[in-house]
Amino acid sequence: MELIKNLARAAGAAAQCLGRKHQKTAVLNRLRTVVRCEERALQKEYLALGRYYYNALRDPENPVAEPHCKAIDEAEKRLDVALSHMQAMTSENCIGIIVAPGEDGDREEIDLSDVEYYDEEP
Repeated sequence: MELIKNLARAAGAAAQCLGRKHQKTAVLNRLRTVVRCEERALQKEYLALGRYYYNALRDPENPVAEPHCKAIDEAEKRLDVALSHMQAMTSENCIGIIVAPGEDGDREEIDLSDVEYYDEEP
């Protein structure tokens, strides 16, 4: 009879230990989620602050910030060129159509008319 009581106590202790382990894992997962959300919030705020600085407080005499501002200017110019090329290509006769080679070599048309564009403001 004592053997059964010892086994029951051991099983209960193991179950409690396992329960504490799962509880600890759940708390850690929640904390990881909170950390990720806060890091994303910080990134958004830093981006907003950087845009504000770039647009309102830019100082051409600042030797630390000005190279970064010039890099942004150059990247915006490259982006504008790429967007204008993209606009020129899509304004031709095949608006919204991508021609892709099929499995047997002939070309199939893929219509993108049902695709919605989503642009999130940072």
